[in-house]
Amino acid sequence: MFVEVAHEELPGIGGQLQTIHAGLSSVVGTQLHRAVPLPAGTDSVSMFAANKIIAQTARHLAVTVPGLTHLMAGAEMIYPVSATYGGADGAGGAAVDWAGAGFSK
Repeated sequence: MFVEVAHEELPGIGGQLQTIHAGLSSVVGTQLHRAVPLPAGTDSVSMFAANKIIAQTARHLAVTVPGLTHLMAGAEMIYPVSATYGGADGAGGAAVDWAGAGFSK
């Protein structure tokens, strides 16, 4: 299978991913205080709604925060991959070693 890699584009892609990471982090940080509900009233509907919003926020952040970490790790790994690929390609190498970060759920 033929694969053409424009390794000179990879650093730019890494920079774009870092910009996306910064934007998402900013949104999460500035919107987090809005996710805290107002104190519930004494009625059961208000208390139920407040508890559900708190639980949903916790579930959302449990996925969002690690996702931001993975996004930055992926962006940072593009640079060594680009350098490895460019070095091997420039030397006429038939194979390019991989570089990568391990992600866990």
